Amino acid sequence: MKLYSSLEKCIDNTLLKQTVTLPEIISFVEKSVPYGFRSLVIPPFALGKAISRVEGRSCHFSAVVGFPLGYIPTLLKCREIEAYRNMGSAITDFDVVLNINLVKSKAWNSLYTEMQELSSVTEGKILKLIIETPLLTQEEIEHVCLLSMEFEGIDFIKTGTGFAGKPTTIDEVSCISKTLKGLKGIKVSGGVKKLEHVNNFLAAGATIFGSSSGIEIMEEAKRQK
Repeated sequence: MKLYSSLEKCIDNTLLKQTVTLPEIISFVEKSVPYGFRSLVIPPFALGKAISRVEGRSCHFSAVVGFPLGYIPTLLKCREIEAYRNMGSAITDFDVVLNINLVKSKAWNSLYTEMQELSSVTEGKILKLIIETPLLTQEEIEHVCLLSMEFEGIDFIKTGTGFAGKPTTIDEVSCISKTLKGLKGIKVSGGVKKLEHVNNFLAAGATIFGSSSGIEIMEEAKRQK
């Protein structure tokens, strides 16, 4: 699949390293703004300062929730979301890590309840459910995707946090795509570093991407025009 002209609008440019400093985060935001990315994803502690820094400019943020392991209680995930909602309209998306322990436990009723509560508290915003595909079997991926289809408030299935130790694969994205049948978007995150990766994942059914190499991908696309 060929890339379309608005490539930047399908990339959430991301900086979530545990060792990154606040000045580095602000520098990342400043460098990213001119590219017009779909959103920026940064460590939550820096959201307030970053939002203030770009006030008056067109810049949106995705807030990560329950990140990166996802096993905090759903109530605490909801409180995180409420805190970020209070920061204002610059936060348009919530990337929430699903409780993978519940998936492995086949606790489908508990997962249903978590999805239901997350859908409710993110109403009016974009909700991306991070399912950490590198840690799941094909059957588990399919089951989680089917369960997510019960909720209109879940807008995207996101493949991973980037902290699972393995990148997202084409087979994982194809599995999600076949299960969702186009009824929800797919965000690929983890291993998206080149334009070739973007094109390959688009062909497999992806719709948006999370990448720490967003600027490099944009510059590569410019060179290929």
